[in-house]
Amino acid sequence: MMYILFLFKTIYKLYFLQIYILKFVKNNSICLEDEYYNSLINKCIRCSEELNGCFSCELNQEFQCKKCLNGYTPNYNAEDRIDSCQSNCEYPFTYSSIPNKNLKDECQINLWKNNHNSYNKYHSNLIVNHPRETSAEELEALKLFYKETNGPFWINNNNWLINDPCINKWYGVHCNIRGNIISLIFHENYIQGIISPEVINGLIHLEKIIITNTLKYSNETNENIIYFISPNIWNIKKINEVIIKNVKLYQSTTTLFPEKDKNIISNIEIIELDYNKIYSKLPDFSRFEKLKILSISNNNIIGDLSNLNTIISDMEIIQMNDNNLEGEIPNLNNLQINKKLQVLDLRNNSLLNGDLPNNFFSEEYFPNLNYIGLILTHVNPPPNCKNHAICIKRLLQKSKSIHDEDFELTSYEINFLLPRPNI
Repeated sequence: MMYILFLFKTIYKLYFLQIYILKFVKNNSICLEDEYYNSLINKCIRCSEELNGCFSCELNQEFQCKKCLNGYTPNYNAEDRIDSCQSNCEYPFTYSSIPNKNLKDECQINLWKNNHNSYNKYHSNLIVNHPRETSAEELEALKLFYKETNGPFWINNNNWLINDPCINKWYGVHCNIRGNIISLIFHENYIQGIISPEVINGLIHLEKIIITNTLKYSNETNENIIYFISPNIWNIKKINEVIIKNVKLYQSTTTLFPEKDKNIISNIEIIELDYNKIYSKLPDFSRFEKLKILSISNNNIIGDLSNLNTIISDMEIIQMNDNNLEGEIPNLNNLQINKKLQVLDLRNNSLLNGDLPNNFFSEEYFPNLNYIGLILTHVNPPPNCKNHAICIKRLLQKSKSIHDEDFELTSYEINFLLPRPNI
């Protein structure tokens, strides 16, 4: 009898111990290595939301960082705990199209992977190695996007509306390991409709959106057509790349870049809206503090170029060719523009006139400027620019003509500076 009673008590204790263990595992195993479990809200919180570069947290002490990601150095407080994680190597690239081979060393490679890859080195020892379910807000936003853009008639709508978009891999939807929607990519998929504020407001983790048609050989049976993009897209915290090309977007710059939002800082780095029907004047660019590439060629942009002086970011490429811009080219003495600008393409704006400011050819102001496209404008380049159609800085430096036997066009000149074929 005593033996039976002892066995019963042992089984009873083991049962409740199992429940406790399962409860602990349920609460904590779903947390990734760079998260802690917040018992007050029963939710995993990412350390880096509080401490940039943090890799692992104390589960029972909120916001305490155990160690830093590769490429970061910890800063300790008086209690010998990590206060913050600081980059310990020069990290020049911030958009995901940069391949690893262009990074200088292992430190930069780690930083690039930590920022841009869901499945990278620091995920190798995660407890969970598959995407989580998408949040209800993001799921509803995707369903609305499908409804508002002709989803049932897309060329490819594989797996759409079937269970979870990340786990079931809805076509064109890309997720990180947390189940967040980080990019939407569609090329010629017969997407036709609008990208409404409700869709944008639900995709709070979106980093990239690409909707394009091929410039050549466009086919009406599969081309994407976007009539409207909510300007809320610039307000998404993590958005860094918006490429909406050749989709017949017919929208004014005042609705695409509303004046009321000009004080809301945007983290976007790449804006490409070429070959659309965008019209009206250049907007104020002061809110885009991280913008590197601005390409709005082949639209109906009118007015002068004065708003280029509202740019405060380290611009690399500005392409505004094939519009209806007018007036003279401003000096652009903003040091932030001067610092890294490589390309200024203004071709086929027949109302542009005056002299090209000499400081464009000064190492002091534009040390990296290589290309200035002036074909079919009335802008006068410096007299020693040998080819009036394409005024290229390196021609001046080397005193060469584009027609010299030993002169070779770069791939950029071939693809962007020379007149493009009709589409």
